[in-house]
Amino acid sequence: MASCHKHERLVEEVKELCDGVELENEDIYMATTFKDFIQLLVRKLRGDDKESECIIDYVEKAVNKLVLQMPHQLFIGGKFVDAEGAKTYDTINPTDGSVICQVSLAQASDVDKAVAAAKDAFENGLWRKISARDRGQLLYRLADLMEEHQEELATIEALDAGAVYTLALKTHVGMSIQTFRYFAGWCDKIQVGTRLPPAA
Repeated sequence: MASCHKHERLVEEVKELCDGVELENEDIYMATTFKDFIQLLVRKLRGDDKESECIIDYVEKAVNKLVLQMPHQLFIGGKFVDAEGAKTYDTINPTDGSVICQVSLAQASDVDKAVAAAKDAFENGLWRKISARDRGQLLYRLADLMEEHQEELATIEALDAGAVYTLALKTHVGMSIQTFRYFAGWCDKIQVGTRLPPAA
């Protein structure tokens, strides 16, 4: 509780000294070191702390009494982008051989960009800076969103993989949700250098 009061006091003092800056308690909790907090404050003062909007170009398809919205581009560096040369290929429904839609066909240069973006995110991204507890909460949130849209996800899986819908719903999607929740629970319980006890 005392720590919470210190955070609130720090927020109010910064607001008083930096007229007009918008700052919340969660900004301090998400900044795991004082250096991270100062960098966040500088970005806010510059006005460049807002996340860029993720623009998605969907392909829509009416299936199973649902209107599915499916991204068809490559996802690189936090953005959906076309492949080099705007190359695409048909993705096929293996059940009947029909074309579901056209999706971007990644080229070698696209793979290089994706690897570079992933390396940068791993080394400099926010994920490694947030606490284990917050990582777990994000995984729980992902599982909740998947559960909220499980019928839509199962329908897409059935189309793309030719799976029986109930199998896709209960196994492919359902077990994925359970897996994310399982590992979300472990995030703040595993310490470096320790080993899990053997199964009974």
